[in-house]
Amino acid sequence: MGYYKGIAGRIQQQIREFEWLLEKKKKSLINLRRERMRCLNFFSQQFQFDAEKIYSEHHNSEFKHWYKIRKKELFELGGYGISSDFDLETLYLLIRLFKPRVIVETGVLYGASSSFILEALKENGAGKLYSIDLPNRENKLPKDFLVRGAVKDKWELLIGDVKEELPKLLTRIRNIHHFHHDSLHTFEHMLWEYNVAFKYLTPEGILSSHDIVSLPFHKNAFLSFCKKQHLKYNIFRNVGIAFCPKAWISSNR
Repeated sequence: MGYYKGIAGRIQQQIREFEWLLEKKKKSLINLRRERMRCLNFFSQQFQFDAEKIYSEHHNSEFKHWYKIRKKELFELGGYGISSDFDLETLYLLIRLFKPRVIVETGVLYGASSSFILEALKENGAGKLYSIDLPNRENKLPKDFLVRGAVKDKWELLIGDVKEELPKLLTRIRNIHHFHHDSLHTFEHMLWEYNVAFKYLTPEGILSSHDIVSLPFHKNAFLSFCKKQHLKYNIFRNVGIAFCPKAWISSNR
């Protein structure tokens, strides 16, 4: 029996590796320059402000230079698995333009998304980020490795199981303006997080999610949730952004 279980386990691992390669190929086919322009145009229209100006300021900022060096140090120390610069900058632009005051995110790892969120809040001059994640077990690098000290005063980091910590946190802070998912990327868990957080989003709130790219024959949690809740949404590379009714501005209305 153990022999057959071993074979089944190896087959499942090969299937997962094959699916990962297909998803990687799908993302690599995206023209990043065209995708960035689409993102900037959408944000400019949605928030009635020149998103390209903010992107240019970020691109030439001290933080951008610091992050590039710090990320290189992370990889040299064996760190892995952080979000792409494109996805992080999309999140940064969203927060700079939307200006949420209370943000909750799940999934931290070495603090890449946390760093971009906190830097955006610093530039906005207000706001607080609550982050939840399990401890880093395989690699002992700290969760704030990619976060500058100057922005940590706007951050509350909770270490524990999201299934336990997220309901407790939301009960404590009550109303949130922005929820960002970047923890366990399974259909069931992503839907669970979306549903739990959605109840605490303000009427003008935004829900965003990383790693939403899925293969055609797989169920997509982000799309399923948006359709069920009748939410307007947009996707830029591997980041999905869903708008509560009062947050959506349409040029067609």
